[in-house]
Amino acid sequence: ELVEYVPAEALPKLPLELGDIVVAGIGNNHTAMARLGLPIPALDDMPVQLRPFAGRKTWNATLGDVRKAVQGGKELFAKPLPEHHKAFNGTLFASFQDLIRTSNLPADLPVSCAEPVTFVSEYRCFLCKGEVLGLRHYKGDPLVFPDAETIRLALSAYTEAPDGCAVDFGVTAAGQTLVVEVNDGYSSAAYGLAPARYAAVIAARWEQLYANAT
Repeated sequence: ELVEYVPAEALPKLPLELGDIVVAGIGNNHTAMARLGLPIPALDDMPVQLRPFAGRKTWNATLGDVRKAVQGGKELFAKPLPEHHKAFNGTLFASFQDLIRTSNLPADLPVSCAEPVTFVSEYRCFLCKGEVLGLRHYKGDPLVFPDAETIRLALSAYTEAPDGCAVDFGVTAAGQTLVVEVNDGYSSAAYGLAPARYAAVIAARWEQLYANAT
């Protein structure tokens, strides 16, 4: 198949046809999907089926809710929902100083929130049509490994997983393995996964997006 490398600024004018696969960041993928007439997938980064494996409370709110909570003395982790991914990076909001970084953003900006938890190691698990294609370390101590049985149980529970996706797992200082978040397969960083396997994840997800649109 033809593979063409183009700079991001050329994407809006790049000829695209149904069946094409675009490998890029989230924003450029969304641009391509809009041009192809595909709906932007709204994947929950902490699906209901995986919440029992999160080890902490997770919920959706607004940036205004986050500001009120922090001003009331609470700490929480928050990041924009996928459709607003460029607004700011995921942040642990613990003080007024943290809020200043987002002072230019509207209070009604939708965000994903979670109770804070400290991971000493984090790994990304790549799924292709329910099959684990690889587990790659991306943060913390690479010699602190997640528990395999916990991963198996979480993935077995995640029956609504997209055909291509990545589920991140973290290990706490107490040795507990928890789900960090889910990333959509069309735009998940490879973190050193073998190219052929990484391509399989991306292709499976794009094929599913096309199938769902028909």
